[in-house]
Amino acid sequence: MGLSNDDCVPGNNYINLKAHKPNKNYPGRLISASCNSFTNNLASLTAHELRKVSLPYNLKDTNHFLQKVANVNKSGILSSIDDSIYMVSFDIEAMFPSITKEHGLHACKQHLDLRRNPIFSTECIIDAIEITLDHNITSFNGQYFRQIKGTAMGAKNACDYADISMKELDRYIHEEDIESKHGIKKPIMFERFRDDIFAIFPDEESIKNCYTLLCSFYDNISFTMSPISTEGIEFLDTFVSYDREEHTLHTKPFSKQCDSHCYLTPLSCHPTHILRNIPYNIAHRIFKISSNQEIYLESKNEYSKYLLDRGYSEEIIKTSFEKVEKMSRDDLIEPNRKHISTSACIPFVIDYNPALPPVGKYINKHKHVLEMDSSLVKIINPES
Repeated sequence: MGLSNDDCVPGNNYINLKAHKPNKNYPGRLISASCNSFTNNLASLTAHELRKVSLPYNLKDTNHFLQKVANVNKSGILSSIDDSIYMVSFDIEAMFPSITKEHGLHACKQHLDLRRNPIFSTECIIDAIEITLDHNITSFNGQYFRQIKGTAMGAKNACDYADISMKELDRYIHEEDIESKHGIKKPIMFERFRDDIFAIFPDEESIKNCYTLLCSFYDNISFTMSPISTEGIEFLDTFVSYDREEHTLHTKPFSKQCDSHCYLTPLSCHPTHILRNIPYNIAHRIFKISSNQEIYLESKNEYSKYLLDRGYSEEIIKTSFEKVEKMSRDDLIEPNRKHISTSACIPFVIDYNPALPPVGKYINKHKHVLEMDSSLVKIINPES
């Protein structure tokens, strides 16, 4: 598929209500889904190029955050603190639409210049990003709209564009002498995942000074700050607490009060391996996030009840948890070094129906037929 498509249509706008904010009358988050839109393929290309250079201080996911917590515990830095530590979270308000085009494109240009042996020039990709920003056309209820400020949530390059736009802030906090410049003692942790920041400081005054710095760092970007805590705060899908006696950070699974844990029912018309994997994946997550046995057993009982309420059998739930309990938590939170295959693999995609015969079995049985055509075998590898 090229960068344009004759079947393109405007993107689709919809609202995700923030059910966890009833005190603000459930504000909405505008999503502009860009599937099959005019700029979709171009956004994919620019996202691919932006990802060729890593962001050293950007959190990738919960697993990455757990690695950071484990590293702090192993470093022994907490043992040198006699008093409490102070935890806080910062939130970037309306991050995506608040990033000005000048700021975003400048950050992306500096980032793209770090690529090694690029196929496309920096100027080419910057022009492409600008097209996706200026021509993001969407529709809602028969009316058409164009994004004129920031970037739209839903575009394929939006997350990379937003993260790179915040790259200088991350670098400044981690690398500059913020104590002499701003009266901020070096944070024990300062981790950002998109618009959420988790931080631990050795004193309360540093947090206040850090908040002042954040609010003044970018002209058009505002921050909010959670209450400061010496006990613990939630971040992503974890709750982080501090054990003063052990000088150790602990983590446990966290979900918002509005989370109904409405997992896919086992009666759903899905492949059986999908239904079996739901309890297993939940058990896997609980085991990985729980930093000690006491926390794990408490969370295990809690989430087992959620699964029972959805109709899963006690046997499947028990088997799922027993399977993960044979693993090592340290191994689970280690960086996942995936092997990337260089061979071409063309997926065969069809709608699932339980009445279908075992399609995979028949494809594997007869895939040798592909080898009869010397031209076809170069395109589709029968062994893939």
